[in-house]
Order: sequence, then structure tokens, then C-alpha cells
Amino acid sequence: MPVVRDGCQAPTPVTGSGDRPGGAPVTFARVVRSEIAQAFRDHAQAYDRYEAFVSQSFCKLSYRIERESDFAIHAQVQSADGFMIGRFSTRAGRGELIRTRAAINQDGQDRFAIYLPLRGGLEVQQLSRTARCAPGSIMFVNMAEPFVQRKLGDNDTVYFFMPRSFVEQRLLRDDAWCGRSLAAESGLPRLVSESVAAFQRDAAEMSDLDFVSAARLLGELVLLSLCGAADAGSDLSPVRARNLARAKRIIRARLSNADLRIGDIARECGISVRYLHELFRGEGASVYEYLKRQRLQRARSLLESHGDAVSVTEVGLCCGFANASQFSTAFRLAFALSPRDVKMRMAQLRRAD
Repeated sequence: MPVVRDGCQAPTPVTGSGDRPGGAPVTFARVVRSEIAQAFRDHAQAYDRYEAFVSQSFCKLSYRIERESDFAIHAQVQSADGFMIGRFSTRAGRGELIRTRAAINQDGQDRFAIYLPLRGGLEVQQLSRTARCAPGSIMFVNMAEPFVQRKLGDNDTVYFFMPRSFVEQRLLRDDAWCGRSLAAESGLPRLVSESVAAFQRDAAEMSDLDFVSAARLLGELVLLSLCGAADAGSDLSPVRARNLARAKRIIRARLSNADLRIGDIARECGISVRYLHELFRGEGASVYEYLKRQRLQRARSLLESHGDAVSVTEVGLCCGFANASQFSTAFRLAFALSPRDVKMRMAQLRRAD
């Protein structure tokens, strides 16, 4: 059976010859390619086909779009090994594309994206930030966090996706860049902009192995550009950045362990407890606060996506809380409503649909 990853069928492994001793086979991912060209004047279901294409090849979204009679879409997407390069060129179709928590839970997308407008512009709202992205700029977006993308009219945008694991190994405070526009008219950001556009233009002619290799190199360049911009306002060294990213990954992987201790996290990172506290102090929250916030965010996601199938107690235990009372108290303090309130709201929304 096909393996499902990131809400899509995983690329088929391909065996080829490589540099391993004795000519041992090397496995790499096959590129999945898809394309759509639709115009409302040619087919009344152009909008519906566009939305289905986006859900299958990009991510699941909800739409509040003006269904204009001159709407047209031409899009190409190529993806492999968690990386994706795509270009969406649209005429008309002003409105909002909304990425909800329910959609995130449904398609499992856990990647970061670079938006590169070639024509027209976008406005993106994420993590309480709102920014416009137009030609001459790029934007960093977390696909695992809700956002609203406003399409302001005719548009031609290139999108480059990178897996979370790839990003977190290289970029400190990845969410600090989400929902922000970065000027790309000179220096390294301009090189990033030109390289992303060139990769999209030439990807269709690349072999599968060349595509994956080029995507990884381009990802390195993109994150180097963001790191360079961050360095101007940060005194954290690359070593400290890697240690902090590693600690966060360990915490997110152990959220269900109610017995998880700060000493356990430090030990698995290979650092001292004192040093671990110092790393998080620069984040404006303690290790414990970060752990608790991650547990509560995961609990809310589970309640919103699976509230009918699980009890409040089950969700609390799954997210590392000792009992339902402790979970409900912490949840109410964080979100100003109880876990049962969330279950009831989602049930009402599903009935309304």
C-alpha cells in the first residue's frame, strides 16, 4: 500500500547507482508532478477544480473568493522528499484563502514555505502578524499554523516548501519569521529570489535525483539568508541555535510523557540543565512554560479535530497531563474556555455544515 506523508502519497523510492563503496544502490525520491489550466469562460467548474487541485498538491484551505467570470488559473507543482516547488498564476479571483486548524489536522502538512510574488501581491496574516508580499520581496510561512492569505487580484507567485525537520536543524526561532515580508532587491535575499524563480523554471527538466539535490541546496540558501538577517539582532551563536532547536524537537516528541523532566531533556540534548535554562531564557519563556504551551496547543488541536471520538480525559492524558482536573484548569487559563467548550463548538460547526 502507498505510504501517506504530508497529506499526499509519498514519492516512490527509486534505486540508482551512487558513490557508495562497491556500487551499492542509492535510494532517492521520485518527483511527483502535477498541473492545472482552467478558465471560467471555458468551464463553469473552474473554481471547484482549482480548489481541488490546491488541496491535493499544495495544502487544504477554505475559500472566501469572488467568483468572477474572467477567472483563470495555470499552476504547476513538483515535489519530492518533503520539498515542493510550485507556480500559481491566476487572473481575477480576489478573496481570502484560509488555513484553519482543522485543515492542518486533516492534511498533516508540517512544512515551511517561501512565497515569491512575480506579479501582483499577497497579504498574509499569521501568528498575529499581517504583511504584504509583492514583487521584490519574499515571505516565510509555517504551513502547520493557521493563516489567512488574501489574494488582491491578478497574481503570479512561486512557492517553495521545505520539511520542518530540514528547517529546524538550520534556523533558530523559525516562527519569528512567519507572516513577515523580507526585501529581496539586493544581496543574499536577491540571490534567494532569483534562485527560487530559476529552480521553478528549470525543475521540469531535471532528473529526480537532480531535483532533490537542487531543492536541498536551495533550502540551505534560503535559510542562510534568514539566518543572516536574524544575526543582526541576535547574539546567539549557531551552536546555541542548534541546541535550542534540538531541545524543542525533543520536547514536542515527548509531550505525551507526563513524567518528562527538564533533566531528561537536557540529558538527551547532551547539555547541562543550567545551559538548557539559559537557551530558553532568550526566548522569553522558561523550559517549563514552553513544554506546557506545546501540550496545550496539541490538546486543542486534538479536541478540534477528534473531539467526537475522544473524551477530555483521554486528550489530557495523551498530552501529558496527570489528570482531567489539572488539564481543564490549565486549558481554561490558557484559552479562556474549557476543553468541553471546544468540543461543543466544533460539534455545532459540524452540524451546521
